[in-house]
Amino acid sequence: MAASTIATASESGPRQTLESGFRLDPWKREVVAGGPNWDNCWQLPDKPQFVIDYESGGYALSFGTLGYGLDTTLQVTTPTGDVLCDNDSGGDQDALITLGEPTNGRYEVRVGTFWPEDVGDIAEAYVTERIDAGPAKPTPPHQWALEAGFRQDPRHAEVVVGGPIQGGCGHLPDEPSLVFDYEGGNHALSVGTIGFRLDTTLMVTTPEGEVLCDDDGGDYLNALITLGDPASGRYEVRVGTISADDVGSAAEVYLTERVDARSAKPAPAYKWRLEAGFDQDPMNARVVVGGPILDDECGLLPLEPSLVVDYESGSHALSFATLGYRLNATLQITTPAGDVLCDDDSVGDHDALITLGDPASGRYEIRVGTHRPHEVGWVAEAYVTERIEERSIKQVPVHQWALEDGFGPDPLSVQV
Repeated sequence: MAASTIATASESGPRQTLESGFRLDPWKREVVAGGPNWDNCWQLPDKPQFVIDYESGGYALSFGTLGYGLDTTLQVTTPTGDVLCDNDSGGDQDALITLGEPTNGRYEVRVGTFWPEDVGDIAEAYVTERIDAGPAKPTPPHQWALEAGFRQDPRHAEVVVGGPIQGGCGHLPDEPSLVFDYEGGNHALSVGTIGFRLDTTLMVTTPEGEVLCDDDGGDYLNALITLGDPASGRYEVRVGTISADDVGSAAEVYLTERVDARSAKPAPAYKWRLEAGFDQDPMNARVVVGGPILDDECGLLPLEPSLVVDYESGSHALSFATLGYRLNATLQITTPAGDVLCDDDSVGDHDALITLGDPASGRYEIRVGTHRPHEVGWVAEAYVTERIEERSIKQVPVHQWALEDGFGPDPLSVQV
């Protein structure tokens, strides 16, 4: 940690009161990173993005960033006036400052960037008592009760990865990250991780007491365990990490019956009715990619559409696209006229995009596929938008709010 020359701003960002042992842990806030001030904590904003009023207890207190590819920095001004700075202690270009004996009072937090060109990009900052530099409170497991064929599929939970147990499955927590009671049926069951560049591991203890471990079965440093004939009963899930430096970072664990190791239930089609100029733009849907149909251009496609859109056209171009989060996603569109369109990498970073400059009214069927057999059954997003210009594009609306001191909910956020 290093001292910084920027003094505490007279005006500050939103304030949050936290008492030791706070239940929503980690507490997170989306921020605009960086600003015009440059010092040994690099590009910092004029004033704090947020302020924490903290009542200390028996736990260590940590402040960190999740830059998702940005090289973020972090400056924390403590109640005693100490100005602390960090760059990459959180691993993967993220920052982390941990106070073993935090004092009561006001903490001002600024999230910066190492590179000037990243100023203005979006990152996340978080506050947690779950990183050990002194006593750390135990991570409570998520607890679910599910039956075969459960509707919200995949089911996600955010977890803190790693812990003090070290072995063939990396660094694991001593308590489960997730516990679920499952009533089996005729579907395969998969447990996986989304590490957001962390090298995550996964340990699953089955109802029979069998302990299963995986590291990179989900590809791109993510873990995946699929049970072709899952037993009914209680499953304990621990999410770990290969690197000790990543212990305490945030990741996601998910359950799904859509990865086929015996029989996977078909992905339901989302059905939307949209008119030109629709307000919620882009419209997004989380879909399961791929399936048994092999197309020369579009790879492996599902039998049923991932999404069906009934569209009433107007004066705007219409675009369909994927967000594969590093999956090599493909996109097939069947238009109201019966034309079948395919795209692979038009957006870059393995994402697909099809834009219709003069879209017809009628039904559009969308299938999201992949060229990689091992990615069939994985999760991606499909979206529909009128904001990609090929003919005429509607104006991006300005969000307008009128707020009073003490407004709720806090924070307020919008998709832009």
